[in-house]
Amino acid sequence: MNKENTLYLSLRDSTKAYSKRTALIYMNKKIRYKSLLEKVHRLSQGLISYGIKKDDVVSVCLPNIPSAVHLLYAINQIGAIANLIHPLMKYDQMKMIMEETGSRLLFTLDTNYQEFIPLINIGVRVIACSPVSGLNPLLIFGYSLQNRTKLKGIRKNDKIKSFYGKTQLFSYDNDIKKDAFYLHSGGTTGKPKVVALSSFSVNALAGNGLDILGIKDTENKYMLAVLPIFHGFGLCMGMHACLAFGATNTLMPKFHSKQVVKYLKKGQISFIIGVPILFEALLRNLSFKGPSLKNLRIAFVGGDFVAPSLIERFNERMEANGSKARLYEGYGLTEVVTVCSVNTDAHHRKGSVGKLLPNIHMKVVDLETKKDLDFGQDGE
Repeated sequence: MNKENTLYLSLRDSTKAYSKRTALIYMNKKIRYKSLLEKVHRLSQGLISYGIKKDDVVSVCLPNIPSAVHLLYAINQIGAIANLIHPLMKYDQMKMIMEETGSRLLFTLDTNYQEFIPLINIGVRVIACSPVSGLNPLLIFGYSLQNRTKLKGIRKNDKIKSFYGKTQLFSYDNDIKKDAFYLHSGGTTGKPKVVALSSFSVNALAGNGLDILGIKDTENKYMLAVLPIFHGFGLCMGMHACLAFGATNTLMPKFHSKQVVKYLKKGQISFIIGVPILFEALLRNLSFKGPSLKNLRIAFVGGDFVAPSLIERFNERMEANGSKARLYEGYGLTEVVTVCSVNTDAHHRKGSVGKLLPNIHMKVVDLETKKDLDFGQDGE
């Protein structure tokens, strides 16, 4: 992987090398790298035709569905900024974010279209994205029937289908240091902030992906892409890193432990990254056991307090079922994309958040004096 690439160029390089490999699995549908890149090229052409240009802010408020992946790379291809927003965001918060970032185009789930359509009053166009587009007709019918009230009134031109150009765009922006993504911090220690990230910063972390996962060959390796892309770890490690190296992302828009078990039995999950409640839910599922756990190679947890007992119980479950996979804790923050330090198979210690990743520097300071502390002293 070339860390001097934009995210789009990383995907393009992967497609050149692995065009026939499966890039995405979504609701039992397999999408090859070649097909994925074609969709990206058509969508980038559509964005250009609409008038989106370099440094314009395009907002994406979607779970992990194929349209979200297309948008992520199409926006990056043309040098615009992808403003990645929590899919459960409410109208007042959304309005504030649109105004703060200067975004005039919002892609959201079709079931949220009615809630956000009043944004046209402040000059924002709302585009509806269906999570079942291109899937089994019976599934589409069932989804439409179940959500018929929420789907009323969506104009044809306000569907993402209208944004895919008839031709593909092959030109691209290659400025790796400019703002490429806006993420929104959780405000753990203060007011939430808009965090601007470049392609360079995301790829600097993604380039460590294989070392973190402990693999060299990505063929038939599958990431459970359940952490949403508005989350730094979901964007970089959960989505981009595997695509940059020719692996497969098994997309899951909403976490369901039963579905995870099914994917494991099919051999379609090799890696899991998530927050503590995700792993607690898996451990509560009585079907999360058996030979299929051998398909899991490694798992990572973070984003919230990680109880030592969670790691112990998860690893005991793995060992009892003959799996070599282990759960490791890491630490990071949105301002530096995500993970800064992490335990791995090669380097781990109980009670630690792991070793620093390459090119990362940290220090511990006294909260009152802000002075640097020595090893073994408590601080932040």
